Amino acid sequence: MRIIFFFLFFIFSEGLYGQLYGHKLFPIGNKSLNASGIFLNNNDRAFVPVVYYPGDTSTVITFDQQGGNRLDIEVPNFLFPVFSFTHIDGDNFFYGKDNTIENNLQIIRIDTTNQMIWQKSFQTNLDASFPNDIVTIGNDLYITAVNDRTEPYHRRVNVKKIDVSGEEIWTRNYNSASYISYPTKMIVSSDDNLLLSAIFRHQLSVPFTTSQITKINSLGNVVWEVLGLEKARDGAVRVDVAQLSNGNILQLYEVDKFDDFEYRSVYNPFPVRMDWYDPNGSFLFHKYIEYPKLEQFERGNVTAGNGDYFFLTGAHLDNELPSERYGVVTKFNNQGDTIWAKQYYHPNYPEPNDRRFIRNLIELDNGDLLLLGMTGAQGSFNEVWFMRVNEHGCFGTTECDDLVTSTETELDFSLLDIKIFPNPATDILQITSAADRPIQRARLYDFNGQTLVEMDLPNNGQSSLDISVAEFPEGNYILSLELKGGKVVTEIIALRTP
Repeated sequence: MRIIFFFLFFIFSEGLYGQLYGHKLFPIGNKSLNASGIFLNNNDRAFVPVVYYPGDTSTVITFDQQGGNRLDIEVPNFLFPVFSFTHIDGDNFFYGKDNTIENNLQIIRIDTTNQMIWQKSFQTNLDASFPNDIVTIGNDLYITAVNDRTEPYHRRVNVKKIDVSGEEIWTRNYNSASYISYPTKMIVSSDDNLLLSAIFRHQLSVPFTTSQITKINSLGNVVWEVLGLEKARDGAVRVDVAQLSNGNILQLYEVDKFDDFEYRSVYNPFPVRMDWYDPNGSFLFHKYIEYPKLEQFERGNVTAGNGDYFFLTGAHLDNELPSERYGVVTKFNNQGDTIWAKQYYHPNYPEPNDRRFIRNLIELDNGDLLLLGMTGAQGSFNEVWFMRVNEHGCFGTTECDDLVTSTETELDFSLLDIKIFPNPATDILQITSAADRPIQRARLYDFNGQTLVEMDLPNNGQSSLDISVAEFPEGNYILSLELKGGKVVTEIIALRTP
């Protein structure tokens, strides 16, 4: 298989630069189908695997955390699942299948210079196999797949352990032929085991669809297994899982309350149920995400945060309006209480019938969020929609409306009209900005991250200010300015002794 690399564009800036909060679209021609998700490698570079229709080519779009320095990697005859990327020691691993080979699973390993190290195929012995996700524990890879047999019809969860040379260590199927199990997510637990989240259905008794979590160790042995306590919605229902900062396990899935007439007279009959378990699989409590009966929520992914909180992505649909759909991100604390919820749309897609969906997100060390979205429904033609927001879900400000939009994020620095002088400075640092972009906050901090000066300017801010720097030692510092409208820009400042 040939892997083709396209260097599409590079964005550099000198001197003053910004955090580039806001929206960005990545055009990929008229054959884009689904962006599977956004991931970071060891070099903090974002990777977005994208499937092209009709599946004869896939592309991995890569860029920096600001959405610049784009590089495309084209992979012919390759299909990506939702969780298709991981990395070990700087090397990148892509998981999927060659759609020209029946019953095929594949892993491709690429080094830091984007050269392929190896490509391995793993055949299955059932009638069909669909890749699902890939994770790492130490220097080993673990991949999951749906194994599907026609006679007698059943689906089983398959897990394979692969070493870094691409050799299969073991493979195991979970659940018997009398059950249907459809895995939707695998994560590494805090004790370096695997948590498999799946939809589960017994075929030989009265059909009852529910959720399932199976914990297995590095040998493939089952540590514990639990089933959900409420009927899950039938169909291709995602069952997401995350382990929170306090060690508890969170599972989300849609439940079926259609027959509860009192409930569906008020709420949408398929609410998202959130189940909490302790690290040993014991059930703790549950909560619902409920929408009015004429509205609904389409889930993207659940992500544990760096603190005592988690994020849920997806889309909000109001059925009373013509296909009005907004991408949505909600931040919850570990007990399931909402901290904030924001809906997003791109200014290039402002019409009510434009569809917007947030697939997943990455939280950076400073609390900023990299969001990956699509401009259409899953399975339709889409552009890749990238956003960077801060810890408040806003484009650089501490507060913003619940419905968020902005222009593209490339800053035209000539329009900012910011002047910082003198630089180097010895006594007073003078700062001016354009009258229509006054400064609302200024911070000066050293390269250890310690804040030395912080100025919150009242009302609508001001277009000039002075900062005394005489008391600080000679050296380089970072000046951060928050402008009206949410733009945040920074500059390296040199201080010198008189």
